[in-house]
Amino acid sequence: MTDKKTGEFEFRLAGIRDVEVLTSLRIELLREMGNIKSGKDVPELENGIRAYFRTHIIKGDFICWVAVSGGVIAATSGLVVMERPPVMGNTKGLEGYIMNIYTRPESRKKGAAAGLMTMIKEHAKSAGINKLWLHATPGGRRLYEGQGFTARAEMEKSDPGMNVEMVLYFEGAY
Repeated sequence: MTDKKTGEFEFRLAGIRDVEVLTSLRIELLREMGNIKSGKDVPELENGIRAYFRTHIIKGDFICWVAVSGGVIAATSGLVVMERPPVMGNTKGLEGYIMNIYTRPESRKKGAAAGLMTMIKEHAKSAGINKLWLHATPGGRRLYEGQGFTARAEMEKSDPGMNVEMVLYFEGAY
């Protein structure tokens, strides 16, 4: 997917050169979500995240886009590409799990996350990935609904403070 510029952000694929920033942003995301309770295990977690990004960005089964403003990465997103047995409507068997959507606080509500979602959806369509899914926080749900995602019915009944699984099927998909 080629680079794009919209508003104050330039959107581009992330690469190995971005691993340190991607690692830092993932740690920020996990802290914000309350998934990091103490600091003692953070170095080990950072090393694991860094190793994951290095391995899977090169393999191509984790594709990451960033939104850059003023030369600084302001937001990030990730797409884990999975291959499952084909079914009618998805004869390639490709699915994508969207994760790691994070925008630095000073860049929120300016279109970075929406632009990143557009990059993911364009890539998925061109790659023949017919199903995208993600887990939305209550704060992110409106963005994803605006992008065409719908909550899975069985997840709607869960605690409203919980993350909700949302799915987007492209035309012709099951």
